[in-house]
Amino acid sequence: MSCSGGQFVVDDLADTPDTIEASWEFPSFIMRYSYRGFNSFRTVQNRPYNHGICFHGSRATMVLDRSGYEIWDEHDPAKSVEREDNPRHWGDGKPGNEVDGPWQRLFLDCLKAGKRPPVDLEQSHKATVCCHLANIAYRTGRKLRWDGARELIIGDEPSAQLLKRGRRKGYELPAG
Repeated sequence: MSCSGGQFVVDDLADTPDTIEASWEFPSFIMRYSYRGFNSFRTVQNRPYNHGICFHGSRATMVLDRSGYEIWDEHDPAKSVEREDNPRHWGDGKPGNEVDGPWQRLFLDCLKAGKRPPVDLEQSHKATVCCHLANIAYRTGRKLRWDGARELIIGDEPSAQLLKRGRRKGYELPAG
């Protein structure tokens, strides 16, 4: 896993990059993430936001943003084959009139009924590992090797130390 980028557009005191390229190598595929912020170029003209995430596959491309998602056929890029809008962002636009989407309602209903939500904390943890590793690779400027079974960065102790942080008294995590 590797990640590079920097601040090339916004000159401020923040340490967050406005441009980033990340790449994860899996046994049967490579996953890439590109981010270029703070410019006025809109990749997908009919989406209401000038940001989002594009997933490029062999049969289709999906754009996911705060307004929902849309999928385009890879062989006919002008053809939208599926779309779901997030009702929080397609209402009357007045603050306080946002409505919960079906996924928030499902999560709350599961909690009230004592049922397991469709995505639990363990799955959420696994889904964020790639993001955390990209952040560590960006901050250290090094390529990382990850052992997913043991959840360890291999052969790079300074980078491995960034997987954890000290806790304030009273907020310590149990050992082990």
